[in-house]
Amino acid sequence: MSANSIQSKILQIAKSKIGTPYNYGGNGPDGYDCSGFVQYVYKLAAKKDLPRNTELQYQATNKINDNKLRIGDLIFFGKNNNEHTHIGIYIGNREMIDAQLNGVKQESIDEPWWHISGYSRPLDFQDKRINFKHSNKNKEHTFIVKMNHLCAYKDINLKANNGFLNKGRTFQARVVKLGSLKRLETDRGNFYTADSKSVAKIK
Repeated sequence: MSANSIQSKILQIAKSKIGTPYNYGGNGPDGYDCSGFVQYVYKLAAKKDLPRNTELQYQATNKINDNKLRIGDLIFFGKNNNEHTHIGIYIGNREMIDAQLNGVKQESIDEPWWHISGYSRPLDFQDKRINFKHSNKNKEHTFIVKMNHLCAYKDINLKANNGFLNKGRTFQARVVKLGSLKRLETDRGNFYTADSKSVAKIK
């Protein structure tokens, strides 16, 4: 799934739950508290497992500045910047969807009753690129790795923006560790290698 597809799915699922009642300790589908709502949306939309409470969700995700906000980012609220007692999902235009005492609703993040205490990003929302050298031709090919899903021994879909896949066709591949190198094995019989440091950057 591309970054845009994940963000669209997050937005779609979050909006579909507007009006669902508040339920302390609830994580869906018929009632939520704030962190349970975020956990539910991310699990369904992105297969991303987030911790169950707000503070742990803040600690477990990458911190960002407000000028970097993108759809799907998380916004935290509290009495001060060191306290995170409420959370919402950012949907653009300075608005969020969150589960509060009067249910799941959409509203501005700048309402006077909220004090923003932080922002975070559970997923990168950007496709990564990595160079692998073709084992036979000694030529480098740049592959687009969707949503950071390049992990050792897992089947993945990759696209190349040059080389033999320059038309953007997809194929199945996996990464196998070979000493200090990692080899990309494809179902088309092609093999590529890269040093472990460059592969580690996209995990």
